[in-house]
Amino acid sequence: MDSTRRRMAGALFFVVAALMSPAVPRVETATPGPSTNTCTTTSGSISVSVDQTTKTVSFICGTNVSDVLPSAQDTVTQYYEDKNITQLKNLVELFGMESKGTIKSSTATNASGKEVSLTLTKLPEKTTDIYFGCAAPKPREELQEGVGQETGDLNDADTAKEKCIVTVTVPADPNVNTCTLKKQNMDLKITNTNKSVSFQCDTGISMLTPKNSSNMIFDELCDKQVKLQEVLPTATLVNADSRYTFSVGKLPETSQTFCYKCSASEVGKKNESQGSAEACTVKVKVAAANLDSAASTSATAGSMSTFVFGFVSSVAFSMIGF
Repeated sequence: MDSTRRRMAGALFFVVAALMSPAVPRVETATPGPSTNTCTTTSGSISVSVDQTTKTVSFICGTNVSDVLPSAQDTVTQYYEDKNITQLKNLVELFGMESKGTIKSSTATNASGKEVSLTLTKLPEKTTDIYFGCAAPKPREELQEGVGQETGDLNDADTAKEKCIVTVTVPADPNVNTCTLKKQNMDLKITNTNKSVSFQCDTGISMLTPKNSSNMIFDELCDKQVKLQEVLPTATLVNADSRYTFSVGKLPETSQTFCYKCSASEVGKKNESQGSAEACTVKVKVAAANLDSAASTSATAGSMSTFVFGFVSSVAFSMIGF
């Protein structure tokens, strides 16, 4: 009897515990937000950046804007130079042979979106923005009218009034002496064997300071302006197509370091003093002349001249005596 009561009490305990226990919450799967590299509406825009190492990037024209601009079937060979997508240019002209984009159905969308994978052969000397578009699919009658026309014959900007703009930022080649915001600082050296160096300011920070850079230069701290001819009388800075060449004819007796700045604007220059990174500094270290070597060479030449003179004189006197 007691054992029966104990079993009933145990069963009752489990029933009560089950009733009092909180309900197990239902796990809801979060709905993923839209991808940052996907155009979804005709009034939208996205920005993507080419990877500096792989020289590749991809973007997606979603279901409602699945027509890729410039118009292409499977391969993209052109891009737009302007954000209004009106000026076309071939990819190979700026980014090297075999630079292209491939188009395929997107696996990231559930319908008829298109993914564009852009592969470049080389990077430009300066950071460059190029543009593409994603447009609403053309009506069937427009497609029939376009049969027989070559790709690019139609004005994409006119035939796609509503479009999503894709801005592709291509970084500067890191192997080129371009001062960029990513670098922030660039060091160049003038030596006895290399008395000339070249550099340029990247897109967006194309203003070189000091403003009168052919006559003025900053000190090593990039703070105080000094006259170039006073500190380096034989130095020159020449600007050719926004590429600067700094040359020194005669090295100084002691090594010296000077500085230029690449910045965005006058406002950007003011921000620099407030710790802003909207600038890149170019430091030029000028090596000292090898005076010991020059003196040694001069002494050797003098000794040789004395030896030759003495030898010739000795021979001459010997002949006279003979």
